[in-house]
Amino acid sequence: MKRRLLFLALGVLLGAAGSYLLLRHRPPRETAEPPVAIQDGKTIDFSSGRAEVRDTPEDRAAMEQALKEMEAAAKDVTFGPTRSPTPPPAP
Repeated sequence: MKRRLLFLALGVLLGAAGSYLLLRHRPPRETAEPPVAIQDGKTIDFSSGRAEVRDTPEDRAAMEQALKEMEAAAKDVTFGPTRSPTPPPAP
């Protein structure tokens, strides 16, 4: 009976010591890169895995072309006034 209690206590102590040793040596967390500020008229390229602000003539031409396409697509869009909800009929 005493031998069982001794082995149980020894097992609990070994488990606690092993858990402590495994949990205290965690690998360091990776630090996130600082956020990139959005700059007017410049592009942000993520193709390399990192955010890089670019301002090349090709990027500017692509942005101008996209802006023209968006304006052409939205030129006929109009928003009319919303209808007020009809009141419920009186009883």
